[in-house]
Amino acid sequence: MKTKKPLSAAERQRRCRKKRKSEPEKVAEVKRKDLERYHARKKLLADMNVREHRIMKRKWQQANIKRREKKQMLENVLLDTPALSPIPENPQIRPHSATPTLSEASSARGRKKVKRDRSKMYKDNIKLQEKNRTAGEKNS
Repeated sequence: MKTKKPLSAAERQRRCRKKRKSEPEKVAEVKRKDLERYHARKKLLADMNVREHRIMKRKWQQANIKRREKKQMLENVLLDTPALSPIPENPQIRPHSATPTLSEASSARGRKKVKRDRSKMYKDNIKLQEKNRTAGEKNS
């Protein structure tokens, strides 16, 4: 004899919702109850005291700042994203371009930066050595 496994809470909930969705009257009843619950919890500005209003205003300001930052970040991403390049008909044959590839350009920039930093350190080192010499001569 085979025994049935008891349903988990999620499975019972899924079945209940599926059954409820099949009857339009029950769907309307649930929506009405949700709306009543929302209106019961919601507090109007006229019903708030000064402290509650200040706290709510701070929450609204923080939410607005967060919304603006998110919007700005999305705009920046969209502006920085390059347009799609056309797909070549034959991917094996690519026209040779005179401009270097991205990796070549970045490596050249990297080498240039290393060279610049190295020469700056060399100059700074020479200045410090001169400073040490003059300080040593004054002390002697």
